[in-house]
Amino acid sequence: MYNKEKMRLITAIMPMTTTMPIIRALHEMGVYTANKSAARGSSNTSARHDVEMEVMTVLIEQSRADEIFAFIYEKGGLYEPRHGIIFESDVTLSSCYTLPN
Repeated sequence: MYNKEKMRLITAIMPMTTTMPIIRALHEMGVYTANKSAARGSSNTSARHDVEMEVMTVLIEQSRADEIFAFIYEKGGLYEPRHGIIFESDVTLSSCYTLPN
């Protein structure tokens, strides 16, 4: 079954150990569509190479996207220089899955 509401995908790339407290807080807010994975990379402005980061993705209804984006931005400290990046994109189609009782 497809979602009838428009969805947004929020992606945040943050330092290691940053995402789990945010994901737990999102669960308390009723958001269960947050995932995390590990990544490694570097930039031409970084003195260190092969820096490990976490990538967090949250699939959220468009009506809550601004609220959740601001929450992740604040809790992740993304306003601090070189602390990560966050962006949001449209999702064309998504499915709604529920677990049986």
